[in-house]
Amino acid sequence: MIKAWVLDIMAKNVLRMIFFVIPVSIFSFASYGAAPSNWTGEYTYQYVFGHSPGQPAPAWVFDLTIKADGTCELTWEGYQKDEDILCKVSGDEKKIGVYYVSFSDGSTTYPSGYSAYKPGSELFELSSPQNQLITKWKSIGARNALKDGVRFERN
Repeated sequence: MIKAWVLDIMAKNVLRMIFFVIPVSIFSFASYGAAPSNWTGEYTYQYVFGHSPGQPAPAWVFDLTIKADGTCELTWEGYQKDEDILCKVSGDEKKIGVYYVSFSDGSTTYPSGYSAYKPGSELFELSSPQNQLITKWKSIGARNALKDGVRFERN
């Protein structure tokens, strides 16, 4: 038989889900909207690791496409990487955040089951002070050698 205090805790957790977790989840994704027009377009960044004489330098290439409706796609290819990420952007004329939605196949985990990013997590931020395009890495840079600074170029 279930004790009354266990039922009380279960009821409180259900109420928390209904009144806090679900609305927060809905409103966090509802805040995405159309991308500011100055951000729509295609961007590229190539990161070269350094190299050994006579050998090709290992590198990563990031291609970011931002659409007017606020959706985006980020491809990350190169040395031990082949990711196609669907994303959303949110921000203003000066700064936007690029947020993870899923991989292009709709999954949110690698085939191994590992989840590198949580849906809604900020992958990186782009800002444009004084006509420079500054990248500030967030969840994408947390486990990689990526450094903040002038990185992406508009195509």
